Amino acid sequence: MPPVDLRFGEYLRGADHGGLRPGAGRPWGYREALIDAFWRRKIYPPQVWHLAEDALLWDGPDSPCLPIQGLTFAALQFAGDPSLPAGPAELRRQACALGDILRRPRYLAQFGLVRQGDPRLAGDRVDLPCVQSIRTTRRVGPNGQIVFDLVAEVTQRRTVYSGHGKPDYDFYGGATVIVGPNGTIRYVIAKNVLSERRQKEQEAFMAGGGQRFWAAPVAGGKRTPIRGCCNGSTSCGQRPRPTGGIGRDGRPRGRSPGPANPASTGGRGRAPDHHADISASGHCQAN
Repeated sequence: MPPVDLRFGEYLRGADHGGLRPGAGRPWGYREALIDAFWRRKIYPPQVWHLAEDALLWDGPDSPCLPIQGLTFAALQFAGDPSLPAGPAELRRQACALGDILRRPRYLAQFGLVRQGDPRLAGDRVDLPCVQSIRTTRRVGPNGQIVFDLVAEVTQRRTVYSGHGKPDYDFYGGATVIVGPNGTIRYVIAKNVLSERRQKEQEAFMAGGGQRFWAAPVAGGKRTPIRGCCNGSTSCGQRPRPTGGIGRDGRPRGRSPGPANPASTGGRGRAPDHHADISASGHCQAN
């Protein structure tokens, strides 16, 4: 699933791709039941016009990338189990190995990223891309075999300078990257930081039903999300009403756009909160 701006239809694609590949769940039929539940409610992933099994699979990268030698399964270091990295230094090493590919200009667009100073930013500022998480996953393949992949989430924050007396705000893009055991990038699930459509949707949400989730900006300041609004606190001025349900655009109601939480290493516990910012020169800045 993408690391930012998740929609219900994309959740279906993620569930279908992650563990419900064709043939999975039979003879119980829970895969077909899940797809049918979305079809009856007319919930479709973006750019997917029918819910056939092959249509729900994620696409591969637009431009083939060379295998990342530092991320082959043979090069990874574990703490006794493939779901546990050897430590913070190993997580940083993996993030920097991925960052060496992400920073290359010919690959930026397919990961939803952009360089600072790009004219398409129209004067807005972007931070360095940040590898929010990188972890090993295991799943059962269609023939019952255990399959290992590496899943990474990279995000980039864009500060939108609204002008015309409107407050500035943050807008996020990035990608979830799935790397196979031989270091080949198998799938890139991206949300482009230059997307005008998503930007307009966020502006409309901040000005409408989602207004209470953003703090009122001070003079010349930036509109920022209010932390705690989604866990029942009263910091946003009122106790939030339940926001379950699906909007007409297929998005969860009441969800504020933003980056995914920093990574866990899988089902065996959280990784330390270490991030790696990727500079254009290829330097990896660990936080």
